[in-house]
Amino acid sequence: MVIADVGVAGSVITHNSLIDCGEVTIITNSDDVITFAHPSRCEVVRWVDGDTLVGNVTLGPVLSIVGCVVRLHGVNCPELSGGRNRKGVAALNYVKEKWPAGCLLDVNGAPKRLDLYKRAVLELWYNGRNIAEDIIMAGHGVRCFYQ
Repeated sequence: MVIADVGVAGSVITHNSLIDCGEVTIITNSDDVITFAHPSRCEVVRWVDGDTLVGNVTLGPVLSIVGCVVRLHGVNCPELSGGRNRKGVAALNYVKEKWPAGCLLDVNGAPKRLDLYKRAVLELWYNGRNIAEDIIMAGHGVRCFYQ
């Protein structure tokens, strides 16, 4: 399953058996396979809503995806509904205040998958805490895992 096109002709990130050991494999059109371990980071560019952000994602030391749309793994927040849903607006304000633009988040493991809207589903952490759990504990989202 393809997780994201990295913008280099013939290069993709794939979901494979290495995901369980915290590594990402890059497979090119040739027979070359490049594997690298984390640390991986996501710099927040902007929040779209309480569970979706645009970020600059760096996977290991050699791969960066600029402007990657990220869906948080493990949480579902209320929709904004054009700003009419107060709970959705409150969730967005919470994440913007807690993890503002420029904030560096840790990526735990490889991307889980692409969701229905082609967003990379990532588990993100800040200062040793899972941010999806922080959102849930603050009352701005509910636990949700993708299959």
